[in-house]
Amino acid sequence: MIKKIKATIFEKFLFFFLIILTLSTFSFFFIIKNKCLFIKNYDPNKLVFDNPKDIAILNVPCGNVIIKLEPDISPKAVERFKMLISKGEYDNIAFHRVIKNVLVQAGDLEFGKKNNLNYVYIGSGESGYGTISSDLDSNFAFDKGTVAFVRTEKKNTE
Repeated sequence: MIKKIKATIFEKFLFFFLIILTLSTFSFFFIIKNKCLFIKNYDPNKLVFDNPKDIAILNVPCGNVIIKLEPDISPKAVERFKMLISKGEYDNIAFHRVIKNVLVQAGDLEFGKKNNLNYVYIGSGESGYGTISSDLDSNFAFDKGTVAFVRTEKKNTE
């Protein structure tokens, strides 16, 4: 006759812990592989815009970033931005400066192309199109989600 051996409380706890650990490990790898899991992807073709010519769409791996341009607030910057987009200047540009919950910076056309990154100088390059005069004064409120050109402390260096 075979004698049954009962598991102790510790053995039951250990078995339960190993099951939880295994499930957690598999779900961790699933979440890591699906970095866009919790991001809603909007199809811009299904959205209706009041003025579609003042909309720019940035395609990124997790979906689309829809940017509403404000030509009445900053006409020169919007005109330059549209020109750079139409010439494909922002294609394959690296995001070279990211400060969590503060800003994300890209657009170094000289040193920031993904196929020709220069890590020493990235962020200090020029567009090759010259500067534009400032549309805004220093009192403009850059609220969360605002897209803007960068300039030095001096005006008219955008």
